Amino acid sequence: MISAGIYGYPIYGAWTQALTSVADWAKKNKDYDLRIVFAVLDTSILEKGKSSLVDIAPELMLVRKNDWKTLEMPEQNEYFELSININKQQLSILRHGHYPREMEDKWFWYMEDNVLYAHRSWTGFCIYIADFSEIGKVRVTVNRDPEQYTCASIDEDIKKFTDLLSWWISTPYDHQGEWLQETAQAIKKASSNKDKLLINGVSYDAIFFHKPDEPYGYLSNWYLSDFTIDGMKFTSNEQYIMYRKCLLFNDTDSAKKVLETDDPQKLQDIGRTAKGYD
Repeated sequence: MISAGIYGYPIYGAWTQALTSVADWAKKNKDYDLRIVFAVLDTSILEKGKSSLVDIAPELMLVRKNDWKTLEMPEQNEYFELSININKQQLSILRHGHYPREMEDKWFWYMEDNVLYAHRSWTGFCIYIADFSEIGKVRVTVNRDPEQYTCASIDEDIKKFTDLLSWWISTPYDHQGEWLQETAQAIKKASSNKDKLLINGVSYDAIFFHKPDEPYGYLSNWYLSDFTIDGMKFTSNEQYIMYRKCLLFNDTDSAKKVLETDDPQKLQDIGRTAKGYD
């Protein structure tokens, strides 16, 4: 990234050119196993590069612990062992780690040597540590702090981790599908009646919704329905939320970009990269 430092070339433009070129080459040369390193002048350029990589070519990103705010595995934990055959290609997928991009993307994970660390994206809590050092076997340490993780069943965690692993080694990782599966299982566990929700032993009437084009989709933040607040027109709740978020961090440029699109994914991407938001 010499041009971005010495010659004053726009940093995001330089990253876009570099990452797009590398991504195009990688797609055409899938048989090569290379580790690509970008040398930069300072931390600011590095952070902009990480942000650009997530947007342009997330499949090339090698996720590290410091890429996300995480907490260590608490002292309250236990472990179980599974007989699982992970091939070289699948292990390589896991080694790349995963950097969440959306609110529904509930996992952040990375690997150090042969050990995988899986954290909840919202809280940073470490839920699983999986050691793949032994061929054909994985030793999984699971969080048992009730304030961080409510599950207390080894059998349930064996099923959860096995299901997660099958999602994580798929390319591309379908976090939406995994999230929907997890949500459906939680609802089923909470209540046998799909129109009821059991909370602390009390049954409540409930309406479940997700995407705008699904049943009760009009309740979603993403549902397109024009409204006006303080003389300004918005096309969805999501657009209004991301607009206010950008203004909260005094990022007027990003706030203007929010008003230029009604695409939920683009709106979330703009909000996530708002200046000052961490």
